[in-house]
Amino acid sequence: MTRKSSAFALCLALLAPLSTPAAVEITATGLSFPFFNDAGKLTHKVNAKYGTKAGGAQQLREMEIEYFAAGDPTQVVQRVVASDALWDEKKGTLKGEGAITVETGENRITGEGFFFEMARSQLEIHRNFTMANREVLLSSDRATVDLVLERDGDESTDVKLRDIKSCEALGNLRVKVLPTATQKYDSDEAHSDRAVYDGATHTVTLPHETELFKGGRKTGRTSHMVYKLDQDKRPALKLKKD
Repeated sequence: MTRKSSAFALCLALLAPLSTPAAVEITATGLSFPFFNDAGKLTHKVNAKYGTKAGGAQQLREMEIEYFAAGDPTQVVQRVVASDALWDEKKGTLKGEGAITVETGENRITGEGFFFEMARSQLEIHRNFTMANREVLLSSDRATVDLVLERDGDESTDVKLRDIKSCEALGNLRVKVLPTATQKYDSDEAHSDRAVYDGATHTVTLPHETELFKGGRKTGRTSHMVYKLDQDKRPALKLKKD
């Protein structure tokens, strides 16, 4: 289980001296809070360009969370970026009303408005959800995402990828097959109310009634559909910034 860095607690304490009146707002820049597992290994790090403390709330702006490859703190394998986030130290949660992006070596998630339980690595996206990879683009009203899944990367790099473990997309669901994969499927678009992505099996399952389209025209309907994504087209991408 990941434990909170003592450096994080120290930074928050510095932002809120006991002698400071609650009404006073204190701002710091260039914040960085590392997190470690029980073995003392660095697992992820929260960075923020600006941090503001007012009363019991810590507001982080231009925030990102970098998750590192197992045993290699120099390689970023997943990144969460948000325009702003309110940090609840006691509950270990982040929430915000603005834009949020999640990048892994295989998927890119975007949305607006979120609630993130860091200990469980579970992210709720409240509006305008999308998930894109090299084959399909999912969009829906909202989604719940379990962020962390470690598995072996390709043989040439012998690294660990940290893909999205699972994702449930709900409300006004649309799945668009991208040009890289149109030859694999009879339809190029599907409309439904729910989809589930499984990072371990590389599948997108639509378990409810689904309308199928090809070239903008409705071609049929199905009660259950599975997109089997091609693992061979997904190399171990390094996300670390230059």
